[in-house]
Amino acid sequence: MADDSNLYESFNRNLKYYASLLIQTNSNQKFWDIIALTSGNSHQKSLYERQIKRKLERNEIPNFADPPGSHQIGSGGKKVLLIHAGGYSTRLPHVSASGKIFMKIPIGNSVGERNWIDLFDLKLVIYLELINYLKDGTVFLTSSDTIELMSFNAKDISLQSSIYNTSFVALAHPSTLHIGTTHGVYKGGNEFVYTDSTYFFDYTILKVFLKILDEIQPLTYELEAWSDFLSTKSTKHFITQEISPLEKAQLIILKELYSLDNPKLNVLILNNSKFYHIGIMFEYLNECCMNPQFKHQLGIVTFSSGESLDKKSSNKGNICMINSEINENTVLFEDSAPIILDNVKIHKTFAEENKVIIGGWSILNNIELNTSNLMLKEIRIPNHTCMFTLHLKKILISKTSSVFNKEEGYVTFIFGTNDDMKAKYSFNSLIIYQNILVHKIILSQYYKYINLQEQLPPKLALWNTPIFPMTKTKEQSIKLAIQMLEKIKKAKYMFENNIVEEDKEIYKEDDRENDEIIMFISLKMSVEIMKIL
Repeated sequence: MADDSNLYESFNRNLKYYASLLIQTNSNQKFWDIIALTSGNSHQKSLYERQIKRKLERNEIPNFADPPGSHQIGSGGKKVLLIHAGGYSTRLPHVSASGKIFMKIPIGNSVGERNWIDLFDLKLVIYLELINYLKDGTVFLTSSDTIELMSFNAKDISLQSSIYNTSFVALAHPSTLHIGTTHGVYKGGNEFVYTDSTYFFDYTILKVFLKILDEIQPLTYELEAWSDFLSTKSTKHFITQEISPLEKAQLIILKELYSLDNPKLNVLILNNSKFYHIGIMFEYLNECCMNPQFKHQLGIVTFSSGESLDKKSSNKGNICMINSEINENTVLFEDSAPIILDNVKIHKTFAEENKVIIGGWSILNNIELNTSNLMLKEIRIPNHTCMFTLHLKKILISKTSSVFNKEEGYVTFIFGTNDDMKAKYSFNSLIIYQNILVHKIILSQYYKYINLQEQLPPKLALWNTPIFPMTKTKEQSIKLAIQMLEKIKKAKYMFENNIVEEDKEIYKEDDRENDEIIMFISLKMSVEIMKIL
């Protein structure tokens, strides 16, 4: 298994080298010639382009000309990093609108003064040593929600030869049996397995891919870049009659890549490596806050007991703070439970009795609270809460409803970190926090904007149900979210104590019209028809 100290040293060495690349304008050092980030549609493409542009403007991506004497012409001889990032990240709702490839990871030492790094930058850092082993004309494919920490022995000639002299290589890492149940497995062990992560290929394999493409067109289905291309299962058990177009394509891929007389795939086992998947909220919280190996390997520092929590980036026990400012006299945390605060500001108040209690296993992002403005002595954010605010502008204008002809606003979303975001129910059966009925906790003003019979489909999910108010100000958006949390707290109390709902007053709110509300939206709408400001 991997040596934690070696992985930590390798990561920090790469991090320092990456920082040096950012200050060079013309470098002879090796780096990717092309970095390609895939998107799911034109809207997501535009979103990614804006974020990459900001990174370039802030000099956060190495950008320099080819070294003198280079004979690379066009796309020939290039080393390409291809990052698959076209999904909606529904299982990480706080980054659905921005893309999980830009999700922040708290680390002890990052580029510049910040104490975090996003997954995009992290990918560029952790693959730096590997670039030296790749031959020109190689495409290196990786996903947007994995972290592969690796340590290489520069004197290992066999490693260099095994990479350089092969055309199609998948990296394999020792992983726990739990991870092995959800990823490709190459070899079993008593306590661990080798799982796949990234793979790379040269022009020889690219020509095979093009041949496969010619045979399986038109593409009326979706192929998976890992399970469909790294699967080595035998074709002899397939019945070739009456199969779907997808199954036919899978057979063709197997035939071209894994024929018995000419198998194309080579597996490179990296014993001194570690594979992490951060594709759901539990994994994000567990790895960043609870996993001692992950924290050590990335240098996530533990917050010292004598220091103030007003520091912008720190970690207290299992609490990770990223660019956040809170007052320890005002904020209380669930003991020993993981919490991630990303760009959270909780202002001091003159009323010392006002408290904000943040439950464990929670993710808060872009939240600003001033307890003196909320008229509550205690604000309780329940355990297992994902809460985040987006500043949005609608980019598609409806011709049928003047409600949508507003310019911009703020939305604070609330979900449970254990919620199944895409599980479908009827509206009256839709649940949040695993057992709370949504129609019990939404704002009553919602029904003035939505005609349930006409506008909503028979089956809905938390992902696409427009129950969250967009308001003119961020403060008002968070205030309405706190109202929803109060309803959730009461509903959870009733459920946990087996109290039958007899008095609907428990859910009643102030029914006065709130002219701050512009419209009600879903998380899906924020991803598909909104622009993040």
